[in-house]
Formats: sequence, structure tokens, C-alpha cells
Amino acid sequence: MNKHIVIIGAGISGLSLLHFLKTKYAGRADVKITLIEQGPQAGGNIQTIEENGCLFETGPNAFQTNQPATLELIEQLGLSSELISANAAFKKRFLLINDKLHAFPLNPINIFSFKPMTLGDKLRFLAEVFIPKGKNEDESVYDFAKRRAGVKAARYFFDAMVSGIYAGNSKFLGVQAALPRLYQLEQQHGSIIRAMLFNKSKLKSELKSFREGMGQLIAALADRGKEHIRLNEPVLDIIPAKPYYLVITDHDKYSADELFVCTPAYTAADLVGKLHKDLGMALGSIDYAPLTVVGLVFDKSALKRIPEGFGYLVPSTEKNPVLGVLVESNVFEGRASSFQVLLRVMIGGSRNPEYVRKSEEELLSIALKEIDARYGVLTSPVAHFFASYAKAIPQYETGYPTLVKRIESSLTTLPKLHLLANYLNGVAVNDCIRNAKEMAERIGINRN
Repeated sequence: MNKHIVIIGAGISGLSLLHFLKTKYAGRADVKITLIEQGPQAGGNIQTIEENGCLFETGPNAFQTNQPATLELIEQLGLSSELISANAAFKKRFLLINDKLHAFPLNPINIFSFKPMTLGDKLRFLAEVFIPKGKNEDESVYDFAKRRAGVKAARYFFDAMVSGIYAGNSKFLGVQAALPRLYQLEQQHGSIIRAMLFNKSKLKSELKSFREGMGQLIAALADRGKEHIRLNEPVLDIIPAKPYYLVITDHDKYSADELFVCTPAYTAADLVGKLHKDLGMALGSIDYAPLTVVGLVFDKSALKRIPEGFGYLVPSTEKNPVLGVLVESNVFEGRASSFQVLLRVMIGGSRNPEYVRKSEEELLSIALKEIDARYGVLTSPVAHFFASYAKAIPQYETGYPTLVKRIESSLTTLPKLHLLANYLNGVAVNDCIRNAKEMAERIGINRN
């Protein structure tokens, strides 16, 4: 008897799942796999735009090499030779505090040269090694940082970190869910600083991307699975029809022996809400941060000061609509010509949600004003790009572990239906690929 696996959503989660399932069932003529995507292209927010000799990333621009599943996927796609490493020479990062850029301290000793903090603030930061482990499993990132390293560390370092990863608010996100590595380090070693000092080899990881941008990974996955992918086909309804699900699109009907919903939570809520009301409500309660990315390309002669390092993050204390600026042309070779500077300006986030509704002209003006304040703009950019998302990044807020248990409990009543997306178990590209591989390994299709 033939079996049919249906995947809804062709973002990085759905594409990776398709790849791992294809690999698992290679040679099985009795297993058919179909991936349905409502939009005109695969990849979701991960796209690379090439224009005027520059590569502009609409979403993530890189990944860390600390996840074996990602490296395995890249090798299987034949893309290992296309990997490029971030420029070590531009490792320096900055924080914008009191409207001035300050080098981010890359190790505990450097904290003494960090001018925005008083000597008392710095000693409190170093006293982190004596702070006992926390007992609150649902502690916010801000409260975790304040307890362990002091108010200034929480306001400057952790607040900015959360903005950079989640475009979120450190007072609302839970540390165990949003920054699980930090939570684990505290639980295992009793101190983040001690863990960093004595486990350097285990914590090492490289930042990498692809020669043609992150879109190269999406293109390879889409090409490898093209015979299984149906684009421009919105799903209208999912109907339980034991022992399978009937997936109805505006083009066709598909019977699914195994059904994977790999869409954002708000879309999944609409699709499965009719099957299980509480599951739909749980998924619909997941908040997303809005985000606009403005890419700017300048001739180097157009700036009074050439940007240093990877870029900078902006803590919420600055009351600035800009969350951070990434100097893409410093990070990876080939993102712009040698006489140009390519920057990505992140605007909005949870702390400034209204900015996603502003016009491109207004957003361009905000980005230009920010770059002028930091580097001095002498002439207009030679090119600019936009990517705007009303719901960009899921927020792992306090209460998230309880919400996940609620989702998992609901799924036990819906056999053969699975959820896979970046609102579960990590928002990073690495997380999505790892989760896809684990799910492909866990789910089995029998021959009868």
C-alpha cells in the first residue's frame, strides 16, 4: 500500500524536512512526498537579492558551525566548497550607548575598558562568578542578567543581545527558552564567566555563509526537491478522514498519511484550529516581533568615517527605532565591491512595533539619519533595499515552556499530524535544520 507524506510550508524547516525525508525513504517507491507552499518561491524570509554587484540578505545572513545537522545537510547538497567564513579581522562589535559607539567587551577582562559602566558596575559584573544558581525556571532574560551580572549588564549587554536575535524585549522573553545555552551554562557550571573561561574549546564556533548568500542554500534545497514542491498553492482546509488527513488547496486535494505543518504559528493556528480548538488558540497566542531591514550601499568616499567591525547593537535605553546596524561588507567577502560599504539597518522590533507600518520613504530616511549620525554621510547611497515583516520573529516569552506542553498535549489527540517551525525549539537556521532532521528520524512510515 502506498503512503503519502504531505508537508505544508516551504521555509527552511519544510525544505530541510523534505530533504531528510527524501534521504530516509530513498528507493521506497511506496512512499510519496509532497510539499505545498502558498507563495511563489521557497525559502520564506531567507532570500538573497543580487543587485548592482551587491548581495542583500532579507533574513538571516549566516549560521554558526556548532550544529552537526546543518553541516551534514550542506555536505549532502554538495555545498561545502561554497562556504565562506566571516572575516576574523572584523570581529570587533559595538554598542550604541549615550549616542556613542563603544567596543563590546569580548571577554571579562575587557569590561574594565568599557566606559559606559562605572567601576562599581564592572565589579558587580565580575562578581557573577559568586552568584548562586537561580531556581526560577521561568525567569526573564532581563531578570536573569540583572541577578547574575547587575542592572547595567542587563540593560546594555543582554537587552541588546535580545534585540539582535529576536528583535524582542528582554523583560518579556524567558531565558530558558530564548537563550537556552546561557541557562544551561548557569545550571551546569554555576557561573557564565567560569563556563566561558574554562570551556573555551567547547564553546568555539565559526560564523559562516555561502559565496552567493544564504539564498544559495534555499536554491539548492528547492532544486533538489523540485519534483515534490508545489508553489502558489494556498491550503484552504485540513479535514480529518481516518486513517489520513485530506488537505484541500485552491488547486487540488491531497490525502496525507503523515502531515507536517511547517508554517508560522499564526498560519498553523488557522489550519489546525478546526481540528483542535485549544491547539489553534495556543498557536495563535504566540507573539511575533515586527521588523524592517533597510540595506544601504555607499561608495566608501561617501562616508566621513569607514565603519569598523561587524556593526553595532542599540539597547532600548537609547529610545532609538533602530535595533542595530550590520556592516555586511566587513563580515563576508563579496557582499559588495572593494570600494563600497554595504550596511543593513534593522528597524522596529517589539519595542517599536509601529515602525513596520511606515512608508519606505520614511524608513529610508530613518536609516540614512542613523548612518549619518555614526559615520557621516557626504552623498546619497548608490543603492538601497527593503525587507519588511509585520510578523518576523516568534517571541519565546516567559510561560513558553508551559505553552509548549499545551501544544504537545493537544497533538497527542491528532495522530500523524506534526508541527515544525521556528516557534518551536529555536529560531535560528541551525535550530530549524536540527529539528527537521530529528523529526524525519523520529517519524516512521511502515510498508503496510
